[in-house]
Amino acid sequence: MAVIEVHGQGGDALQLAINSAAVGDIIHVYGDPALPYSGGINCTSKKLTITGMNGRENCIIDGGHTYDEATDTHSGNFCIRSIRNNESIIENFIIRNGCNNNDNGGGTIDINVNNCIVENCYANRGAGCYYGTVTNSIIRYNNTVNDGAGGC
Repeated sequence: MAVIEVHGQGGDALQLAINSAAVGDIIHVYGDPALPYSGGINCTSKKLTITGMNGRENCIIDGGHTYDEATDTHSGNFCIRSIRNNESIIENFIIRNGCNNNDNGGGTIDINVNNCIVENCYANRGAGCYYGTVTNSIIRYNNTVNDGAGGC
Protein backbone atom coordinates (compact mmCIF):
# COMPACT_ATOMS: atom_id res chain seq x y z
CA MET A 1 0.00 0.00 0.00
CA ALA A 2 1.34 3.39 -1.05
CA VAL A 3 0.27 6.95 -0.31
CA ILE A 4 0.03 9.18 -3.37
CA GLU A 5 -0.22 12.95 -2.94
CA VAL A 6 -2.02 15.36 -5.26
CA HIS A 7 -1.36 19.05 -4.67
CA GLY A 8 -3.90 21.58 -5.96
CA GLN A 9 -3.42 21.13 -9.71
CA GLY A 10 -7.14 20.69 -10.49
CA GLY A 11 -8.28 19.45 -13.90
CA ASP A 12 -7.44 15.80 -14.48
CA ALA A 13 -4.66 15.56 -11.84
CA LEU A 14 -6.83 13.39 -9.57
CA GLN A 15 -7.64 10.97 -12.41
CA LEU A 16 -3.92 10.72 -13.25
CA ALA A 17 -3.16 9.84 -9.61
CA ILE A 18 -5.91 7.18 -9.64
CA ASN A 19 -4.54 5.73 -12.88
CA SER A 20 -1.10 5.32 -11.30
CA ALA A 21 -2.44 3.83 -8.04
CA ALA A 22 -2.52 0.15 -7.19
CA VAL A 23 -5.31 -1.68 -5.38
CA GLY A 24 -5.38 -0.61 -1.72
CA ASP A 25 -3.48 2.66 -2.21
CA ILE A 26 -4.44 5.87 -0.45
CA ILE A 27 -4.59 9.17 -2.33
CA HIS A 28 -4.16 12.34 -0.26
CA VAL A 29 -5.52 15.40 -2.03
CA TYR A 30 -4.51 18.94 -1.09
CA GLY A 31 -7.03 20.91 -3.14
CA ASP A 32 -7.44 24.50 -4.19
CA PRO A 33 -11.07 25.74 -4.52
CA ALA A 34 -10.02 27.90 -7.48
CA LEU A 35 -8.86 24.75 -9.32
CA PRO A 36 -11.54 22.04 -9.03
CA TYR A 37 -10.91 18.54 -10.32
CA SER A 38 -12.78 17.62 -13.49
CA GLY A 39 -15.66 15.15 -13.28
CA GLY A 40 -15.76 11.82 -15.07
CA ILE A 41 -13.32 10.29 -12.59
CA ASN A 42 -13.10 6.51 -12.77
CA CYS A 43 -11.52 4.33 -10.10
CA THR A 44 -12.95 1.12 -11.50
CA SER A 45 -11.39 -2.22 -10.59
CA LYS A 46 -9.36 -0.63 -7.79
CA LYS A 47 -10.07 -0.43 -4.07
CA LEU A 48 -8.82 3.05 -3.15
CA THR A 49 -9.22 5.60 -0.39
CA ILE A 50 -9.29 9.17 -1.69
CA THR A 51 -9.05 11.76 1.10
CA GLY A 52 -9.23 15.54 0.94
CA MET A 53 -6.52 16.55 3.38
CA ASN A 54 -7.08 20.30 3.71
CA GLY A 55 -10.85 20.41 4.19
CA ARG A 56 -13.71 19.59 1.89
CA GLU A 57 -14.21 23.27 1.01
CA ASN A 58 -10.82 23.09 -0.75
CA CYS A 59 -11.16 19.68 -2.42
CA ILE A 60 -13.78 19.91 -5.16
CA ILE A 61 -14.82 17.58 -7.97
CA ASP A 62 -16.98 19.38 -10.53
CA GLY A 63 -18.87 17.50 -13.25
CA GLY A 64 -19.63 20.68 -15.20
CA HIS A 65 -23.41 20.15 -15.31
CA THR A 66 -25.29 22.76 -17.28
CA TYR A 67 -28.95 23.07 -18.24
CA ASP A 68 -30.24 24.75 -21.40
CA GLU A 69 -33.80 25.85 -20.67
CA ALA A 70 -34.56 26.66 -24.33
CA THR A 71 -33.90 23.09 -25.45
CA ASP A 72 -34.60 21.41 -22.08
CA THR A 73 -31.24 19.60 -22.21
CA HIS A 74 -28.72 18.75 -19.53
CA SER A 75 -25.04 18.24 -20.22
CA GLY A 76 -21.94 17.48 -18.22
CA ASN A 77 -20.28 14.43 -16.70
CA PHE A 78 -20.79 12.29 -13.60
CA CYS A 79 -18.32 13.21 -10.88
CA ILE A 80 -16.73 9.99 -9.59
CA ARG A 81 -17.44 6.29 -9.88
CA SER A 82 -16.02 2.99 -8.77
CA ILE A 83 -17.20 -0.43 -9.86
CA ARG A 84 -15.60 -2.39 -7.06
CA ASN A 85 -18.49 -3.62 -4.89
CA ASN A 86 -18.55 -0.44 -2.80
CA GLU A 87 -15.04 -0.92 -1.45
CA SER A 88 -13.55 2.42 -2.51
CA ILE A 89 -13.96 5.49 -0.28
CA ILE A 90 -14.00 9.20 -1.00
CA GLU A 91 -13.92 11.55 1.97
CA ASN A 92 -13.67 15.27 2.73
CA PHE A 93 -14.72 16.56 -0.73
CA ILE A 94 -17.37 18.72 -2.30
CA ILE A 95 -18.82 16.76 -5.22
CA ARG A 96 -20.93 19.04 -7.39
CA ASN A 97 -22.56 19.61 -10.76
CA GLY A 98 -22.50 15.98 -11.84
CA CYS A 99 -24.69 14.88 -14.74
CA ASN A 100 -25.54 11.41 -15.98
CA ASN A 101 -28.35 11.92 -18.50
CA ASN A 102 -29.03 8.35 -19.53
CA ASP A 103 -27.85 6.44 -16.50
CA ASN A 104 -27.71 6.43 -12.72
CA GLY A 105 -25.68 8.60 -10.37
CA GLY A 106 -24.73 12.15 -11.29
CA GLY A 107 -22.54 12.72 -8.23
CA THR A 108 -21.16 9.37 -7.11
CA ILE A 109 -21.63 5.84 -8.44
CA ASP A 110 -20.80 2.71 -6.43
CA ILE A 111 -18.39 4.40 -4.02
CA ASN A 112 -18.57 4.97 -0.25
CA VAL A 113 -18.92 8.64 0.66
CA ASN A 114 -17.78 10.07 4.00
CA ASN A 115 -17.84 13.69 5.21
CA CYS A 116 -18.65 15.08 1.76
CA ILE A 117 -21.12 17.53 0.31
CA VAL A 118 -22.84 16.18 -2.82
CA GLU A 119 -24.84 18.93 -4.49
CA ASN A 120 -26.42 20.18 -7.68
CA CYS A 121 -26.23 16.84 -9.50
CA TYR A 122 -28.63 15.46 -12.12
CA ALA A 123 -29.26 11.88 -13.26
CA ASN A 124 -31.81 9.36 -14.44
CA ARG A 125 -31.88 7.77 -10.94
CA GLY A 126 -30.06 8.53 -7.69
CA ALA A 127 -28.77 11.92 -8.80
CA GLY A 128 -26.59 12.60 -5.75
CA CYS A 129 -25.26 9.16 -4.86
CA TYR A 130 -26.07 5.87 -6.57
CA TYR A 131 -25.02 2.82 -4.53
CA GLY A 132 -22.41 2.94 -1.80
CA THR A 133 -22.67 3.92 1.86
CA VAL A 134 -23.04 7.59 2.75
CA THR A 135 -21.94 8.73 6.24
CA ASN A 136 -21.56 12.17 7.86
CA SER A 137 -22.32 13.86 4.54
CA ILE A 138 -24.67 16.53 3.21
CA ILE A 139 -26.68 15.56 0.12
CA ARG A 140 -28.59 18.55 -1.28
CA TYR A 141 -30.10 20.20 -4.35
CA ASN A 142 -29.92 17.11 -6.59
CA ASN A 143 -32.50 16.25 -9.24
CA THR A 144 -33.63 12.88 -10.57
CA VAL A 145 -35.60 12.74 -13.82
CA ASN A 146 -37.13 9.25 -13.44
CA ASP A 147 -37.64 7.07 -10.40
CA GLY A 148 -35.48 7.13 -7.32
CA ALA A 149 -34.59 9.95 -5.02
CA GLY A 150 -32.68 13.07 -5.98
CA GLY A 151 -30.37 12.49 -3.03
CA CYS A 152 -29.39 8.84 -2.95
